[in-house]
Amino acid sequence: MAGRMDGLRARLGDAEVAAKVSRWALEWNSRNQLDGDRRFFMWNGDCPHLFRTREDARQFVAEKYSYIAKRPDLKAEPHGWRTPRVVKVRVELREKRNA
Repeated sequence: MAGRMDGLRARLGDAEVAAKVSRWALEWNSRNQLDGDRRFFMWNGDCPHLFRTREDARQFVAEKYSYIAKRPDLKAEPHGWRTPRVVKVRVELREKRNA
């Protein structure tokens, strides 16, 4: 990553160094009486699940989470789980500057 940031820094000079890309992410959905409507991006350890194409993201959801649609017990109270949604996100990487 340092090499890419160095290249951006050379092109942009003292301007803020950033790289922006569009990706596809997974959004968890659950709705129950205890917690209400909960939505958040799904993470894989210390980084979010991100995919280059919508098709790749949907295939991942089908392989890993399709069981939720077939499990009435998980969809009902107290869980209220829903199959994760594939959503388009804009990812921005910035150099952290010490101030």
